[in-house]
Amino acid sequence: MRFQVLALDSSTNEMDTLVVGYDSMESLGEACSRLSDHSQKLLQTLIERGEIKAEKGQCHSLHLVDDEFSKLILVFMPKAETRAAVLGPIDAMSGALKSFGSVNAAISLPAHALVHGQLLALCNTIADRQYQFDHYRSGDKTPSKLTDVSFLSDDDLSATLSLADGLLAGGTLTKNLGNTPPNVCTPSYLVEQAHALADKHANVHSHALDVEQMSALGMGCLLGVGQGSRTPPALIVMQYQGAGSDTAPIALVGKGVTFDTGGISIKPSANMEMMTYDMLGAATVFGAIEAAATAKLALNIVAVVPSAENMPDGNAIKPGDVLTSMSGKTVEVLNTDAEGRLILCDALTYVQREFNPSQIIDMATLTGACITALGHINTAVMGNHQPLIDDIIEAGLTAYDPAWQLPLSEEYDEQLKSKLADVANIGGAPAGTITAGCFLQRFIENDTPWAHLDIAGTAMGGQKLATGRPLRLVLQVLANAAQQ
Repeated sequence: MRFQVLALDSSTNEMDTLVVGYDSMESLGEACSRLSDHSQKLLQTLIERGEIKAEKGQCHSLHLVDDEFSKLILVFMPKAETRAAVLGPIDAMSGALKSFGSVNAAISLPAHALVHGQLLALCNTIADRQYQFDHYRSGDKTPSKLTDVSFLSDDDLSATLSLADGLLAGGTLTKNLGNTPPNVCTPSYLVEQAHALADKHANVHSHALDVEQMSALGMGCLLGVGQGSRTPPALIVMQYQGAGSDTAPIALVGKGVTFDTGGISIKPSANMEMMTYDMLGAATVFGAIEAAATAKLALNIVAVVPSAENMPDGNAIKPGDVLTSMSGKTVEVLNTDAEGRLILCDALTYVQREFNPSQIIDMATLTGACITALGHINTAVMGNHQPLIDDIIEAGLTAYDPAWQLPLSEEYDEQLKSKLADVANIGGAPAGTITAGCFLQRFIENDTPWAHLDIAGTAMGGQKLATGRPLRLVLQVLANAAQQ
């Protein structure tokens, strides 16, 4: 699929669908002036009958005859302040394009909808509606029909559409990785995908640490999580070079547990198949590298993905074990199902010591408590550097992919005290999302600006498929940083 902008006086005779977002009957008439006289008379008749109005929820799909367009989609898009009010018409428009089977669409929008955030959200939602994952179905595949989306405007939309192209590529990769079944998507598979990204983009480089190399670095927590599986863990590193070599990189760290049984603290069997999605933090990091490279963002990124399977086995870690992390801190494992923070802590130490990043953003489907607290609307964000957290929240508001800050105070940190080690890997039931963040904060060195995103509620959808969130948020953070 391709996004582009066409001047208002450009020819649209190769388009099969005209999509009109209108905020008044006057703007509807202006946008539809390029239709044939026959189509305009039809439209006027429907307006006079009261079937087409400037009212909330209005979405109409019409077949046309004697017109250069064979299809017409009309969506009422009033100026709105809330996320739900903005995204409602966007979702309706995207759904109509999908159900209508449009191939080449020309889209006319009111001026207020051509602002960066709304336009980016529209492009992303159109792509999401067209996305399908049928790699493992037998028989004929039904590919998406929509190939070209052209926005009719004399404004310069190039920066937004460049980011939209990146979001399309990165979002597809994120969802494909997330939806790939766990017998295929293993740590070694993610290593292969990292190398494929490096082969695709000249300014992306990748390498991976194996068990022997991680052992030499003292990554006892990451290795401990993976030791119950026959599939060895890996630490994957991807570097995107979009700026000069003297520019410190932004670090992205993504949890890559490709299947999480809970280990010896085994999960209930109901819905355990969803634990293939416990690597969506990693998938989002992969998507961010793909998106940044596609959009040619002018900054440097280092992405680190600790990846393992958490399996019960005679060699698996046990509740009560004490592990030594790369940082030298010791961790008492009270629950083997709190494994994500164990692999992340070694990755955080590694990225700080090897790359000296300007800031770190880690992302993980870390706690079920996050879903209880925030549902599936907001990504939880917490960290040690308020300006970075503010940047993330602002980017989420811009991109309509919101984040909500949770506190990390010393009182919560008290819950992680261990009788045997420096820290316990869980802090009990209260404030589970926050205490997970407190655990990770213990591995941040030299006050490096750091933010933690718990994406458990936003990365997985109700249809048991990856949503692609919060890539739109992460990419907006990176785009903003590239402009500074």
